[in-house]
Amino acid sequence: MGVNYFYGAYVPKDLKKAAEYFKLAQAQGSSDSEYLLGMLYIGNYKEIKHDTRSAYELFQSAAKKGNLLAEYVLTDYFNHFEMKKLNLPYDPKEKFSRYLRIIDEVYRRNDA
Repeated sequence: MGVNYFYGAYVPKDLKKAAEYFKLAQAQGSSDSEYLLGMLYIGNYKEIKHDTRSAYELFQSAAKKGNLLAEYVLTDYFNHFEMKKLNLPYDPKEKFSRYLRIIDEVYRRNDA
């Protein structure tokens, strides 16, 4: 239901309601909801408070559960500049290793 509110599919678009549904699904362990909630937090939506630290934590959690989109956002969006703003260490080797994990997983899933 959160995705419907996020896109305005079959219901009026409402990002606050989308976030509520994503939080409910997150509480049940949904890595997709963690990813989508993180995207809301780093997006420039006037209805949603920008919260890069919470987004980072959500992406970390989703990536640990195997969510490749979250893994990609951690690799692409959270560059040296973003990590410095969050006062977190930045490791270019870890970034490269994330890219390799994503590529390996994509190939593994396509071969299955």
